[in-house]
Amino acid sequence: MWTGRFQVGDYVMTGGELASMVIMDAVARLIPGVLGGEDSSTSDSFMDHRLEHAQYTRPESFLGDRVPEVLLSGNHGRIQRWRIRSSLARTFVRRPDLLAAHPPDPEETVLLESGIRRWKHCFTGNDGCGYYHMHKLYTALIHYPVINKQDRPIGSALTTIDLHDIARASMTFGVRGFFVITPYPDQAELAGQVIRHWTLGVGSRLNPSRKQALELIRVTDSFDNAVAQIQETENQPVTTIATSARTHGQTISIHALKQTLKAETPCLLVFGTAWGLADELIHRCDMQLEPISGLGEYNHLSVRSAASIYLDRLINGKF
Repeated sequence: MWTGRFQVGDYVMTGGELASMVIMDAVARLIPGVLGGEDSSTSDSFMDHRLEHAQYTRPESFLGDRVPEVLLSGNHGRIQRWRIRSSLARTFVRRPDLLAAHPPDPEETVLLESGIRRWKHCFTGNDGCGYYHMHKLYTALIHYPVINKQDRPIGSALTTIDLHDIARASMTFGVRGFFVITPYPDQAELAGQVIRHWTLGVGSRLNPSRKQALELIRVTDSFDNAVAQIQETENQPVTTIATSARTHGQTISIHALKQTLKAETPCLLVFGTAWGLADELIHRCDMQLEPISGLGEYNHLSVRSAASIYLDRLINGKF
């Protein structure tokens, strides 16, 4: 007579002895004193519907792989953020069903969005992503400060098609990350809903290639935060490049920016919504890229078109 049923996995065994041992071991770990520390089991995989963060042992370098520098820094705050980011990204790659059933909170969402690309390559192997980065190039879409048709500074609403198309262009041309920058919480939440639908929800299963592109998106509330995240990732100063249909003083050519990328300098290519970036943002950037020109005076490309053209010229050298 049996009183319950337990399943240890989706596989068949020749007897119940091994399955019983699995259950005994899993339960015994929860008994005080069995493990080395009282809190040892609290960070185990599945305890909070997440997989455990990556673990490293000595030596610090083995077969070309190194222990992440942050784990050797002694900075407990940075180490804790690294562990949370690692746990979320591992869960995203290996068990997305856990995240779908137990969505990340806003703080976790920020860490997940900033860490997917960084960690997914490590967890799935060199061929796991079907994607690689040629340069240390990032893109950003600014929603404040931008200008209206009267040339006045404003904040703009998020357009979901911008997220889709610039993410797809960024993915196509090997961009490392695409920042969507808005200071408005409701707009940030809308962006999060779109991203979760296509990376964790039904959309991820219906259109895997769209999932792959939208995984590049990182939502943040300011230009400064985007730059800080890139600096933390690359451990180098970031060169910021504004784009505009108008010329604001001296500009650099596509060829000059291409040479900067070849020098392994992290670069953030900044695009504006509405009628373009406000002067205050352009002047904060290190340089401005030369405008895209057509055959005549008309120059009113959508930001999605401009992003694709610039990226194609940067990567394919058509300038």
